[in-house]
Amino acid sequence: MEEHAYRTWIEIHPKAVQNNTEALRAQLQDTTQLLGVVKADAYGHGIDLITPELDPFVDAFGVDSLNEARAVRNLSAKPVLILNPAHPNDASSIIEEGFEPMLSTEAQISAFTNAAKKTKKKAPVHIKI
Repeated sequence: MEEHAYRTWIEIHPKAVQNNTEALRAQLQDTTQLLGVVKADAYGHGIDLITPELDPFVDAFGVDSLNEARAVRNLSAKPVLILNPAHPNDASSIIEEGFEPMLSTEAQISAFTNAAKKTKKKAPVHIKI
């Protein structure tokens, strides 16, 4: 844990994360999708440590921001949902890079609509009510 001393003081054992997630997946129906939430740097344990352990067992990842989405994309090809409302200034980047934003205001919806039109890409979004 020394190399990640800035992270939480509670040591996470990556293999235990993998075993627990595998056990959870085994309890679910095949049609049930599982979101691996690794926001806030995997709750202080490190996106770079936790994402690879979850990757074989989850269908997508949930993160806090565009920067975290990029970090997960470097570790996994799975879809990445940005759980916190995305900043309108990030709309074009989020669409171009293929992330799925959470939108909750008219300004966000407008920014993403305009960015999608400019890029001529369909942009999957999630609306937070």
